[in-house]
Amino acid sequence: MSARSSSARKGCARDESAKEGSSSSTNANNDSVPRCDHKVPCIGNKSGTSRNPERQFYCCPYWKTEDCRFFIWLDVYEMQIRNGSWGDLLAKLIESEEMNKKLSEELLRTKEDRARMISEMSRLSNVICSLDSRIRSLMVFCGK
Repeated sequence: MSARSSSARKGCARDESAKEGSSSSTNANNDSVPRCDHKVPCIGNKSGTSRNPERQFYCCPYWKTEDCRFFIWLDVYEMQIRNGSWGDLLAKLIESEEMNKKLSEELLRTKEDRARMISEMSRLSNVICSLDSRIRSLMVFCGK
């Protein structure tokens, strides 16, 4: 899973927060942390910059030796976990738009069917009135 924050720089090795001023945190649960292209759990750090003081982020544990550029802010990663990945969200959006289109078409058909039924009911009502009128005429003719 390769993710980048919009505020990602050229990688952890070049990020000011990954320099001496930052502090590392251990990843207690390796299933809950992102993984870069190395497929190993990323390490958590805290930003030491004035722009993002104490803001936590993840980067590749090999950033010093492999020059891996994986970087994501912890809050961004947690939001992606809660909401699904961006690809998942896009797929859900497309799916919901398709469902919306189908439901709109079904609603239109239902409205057309309703209009036809109202028209048919009106026609049948006229037929019933006409028959009722003929029956009354016959009853008068027969003397009843």
